[in-house]
Amino acid sequence: MPIIRNKNLISKLVKYVILSCCLLLGLHLIANAQDGGRTYTGDTKIKSNPTSTPKSEPKVKSNPVSKTTEKPSEKVPEKPQPPPNFKLPELVSIAPGAFLMGAKTSRPEEQPIHNVELDGFQIGKYEITNKDFEFFVSSTNYLTQAELDKSPVTWRSYFTSERQNYPVVLVSWNDAMAYCKWLSEITGHTFRLPTEAEWEYAARGGVATKYPWGDDITSDQANYDSESERGIISGVMLDYVESVDSYGANGYGLFNVCGNVSEWCYDWYDPNYYKNSPTKNPIGLEKGYFKAIRGGSWVSQPEACRISYRNNNSSTFTAPYLGFRIVKVN
Repeated sequence: MPIIRNKNLISKLVKYVILSCCLLLGLHLIANAQDGGRTYTGDTKIKSNPTSTPKSEPKVKSNPVSKTTEKPSEKVPEKPQPPPNFKLPELVSIAPGAFLMGAKTSRPEEQPIHNVELDGFQIGKYEITNKDFEFFVSSTNYLTQAELDKSPVTWRSYFTSERQNYPVVLVSWNDAMAYCKWLSEITGHTFRLPTEAEWEYAARGGVATKYPWGDDITSDQANYDSESERGIISGVMLDYVESVDSYGANGYGLFNVCGNVSEWCYDWYDPNYYKNSPTKNPIGLEKGYFKAIRGGSWVSQPEACRISYRNNNSSTFTAPYLGFRIVKVN
């Protein structure tokens, strides 16, 4: 190995090495100072902020009695029961069939005559009586429209011990439908008011004449204003209303479809309905202003007692000449 004899050269090399080491050491110390003195090996890990407090999950308390909580059983409301001594109003079965509805008359609301087809149904043999309605009221504490209006004359004004079998009057369309709803609940069957088509079909009793017995009317056949002297009636006119089984029945066994008391029907009234009425089971408009009325009453002239005669009033209207009969549809 050759010997370096130049001492100055050796001294310079030593100084160079020492300076290089010092420079490297300084750079290392600066790097550590800037990085907070931390050194990393492998993948870096992000540390959480030591000044922040992590949110704790809410603790779920266990049921000290049972691990499973059962829902309380819901009580099924009891079906309303018929009141003591209740008797379902007598019904007449009407077979499915077709008929010509309307009439040739000066009243355009009864035209045109048109064919109607109906499914079978059952309809009240008589108008609903005071006794029938009293069962409903005593069971439900129902107040009629006249009673809510604080009228001095209500259905009770016509209900005496001798008049249990007389038609209930001074009941609105709403009152009549409330009775039907109650009857449906206690029997499990569906009751409502008859549609105009059902009413006319049943009232005709299989004939096409003005009245169930022909084209003329007398006071021996129906309760109407035969002498044209009853006029405008006010107050309680007990002398004019008669029992529901008075006079004779029509061809289907229905009583008092003409005269005695007029009857509410289910339909919203439309004077032009016959022009657009469906052939099968027509039920009137979906909504309207007045409800249909049929049948004429003890205060009516012969014209208004015709089977095809149509009348109407608001669903809250009441009168001492207006009652109803029912229809069972199942």
